[in-house]
Amino acid sequence: MWKEQLPDKCPTDKAIDLESEVFRVTKSETPCDDDFLVYAKLYPENTRYQKVCKAYAISFFNTIENAKNAIKASIERGNKLGNYIAKYNLVKEHGKSELNESNGHISTWFYENANFESNNTLNIIEYNDN
Repeated sequence: MWKEQLPDKCPTDKAIDLESEVFRVTKSETPCDDDFLVYAKLYPENTRYQKVCKAYAISFFNTIENAKNAIKASIERGNKLGNYIAKYNLVKEHGKSELNESNGHISTWFYENANFESNNTLNIIEYNDN
């Protein structure tokens, strides 16, 4: 059912069907599959991630401003998320999503047969620190 082998009780009961424009921070100007790896796959040596539900979700933001704020915060932590922000259309057939209202972060768990590809970019902008 899910693209990833998920831990128990994942996604959470708070996850909903979401149809919205969403924004993804990417490292490359032309988003590729590597820009859509979940933390559990990016850091397989981190055993904690193997048990954390959100480590199996793809992160988006509900506004471009919230995506910019996430990049700023990552720079302050010394680990810049990426240099670009890509806009996508997320639909309920892609999977289940959970929105954090305080920062606009969206965790999305994709269905196994979801037709969501990194090349479905609607728009992309380069993040400028200024």
